[in-house]
Amino acid sequence: MIHDTEELHDTMEDGDDRELTIPIGPLVLCAVAILIVLTCQGLWTG
Repeated sequence: MIHDTEELHDTMEDGDDRELTIPIGPLVLCAVAILIVLTCQGLWTG
């Protein structure tokens, strides 16, 4: 049982490490979304 708990703890640690890299995804998505909005606005305006 202790070994299982350690595995869960390791998984949680991996999750914490991933949290440091995850923000890159949303930032890219936000940048793409902004570009799409600006492009759409440009098309509507043009």
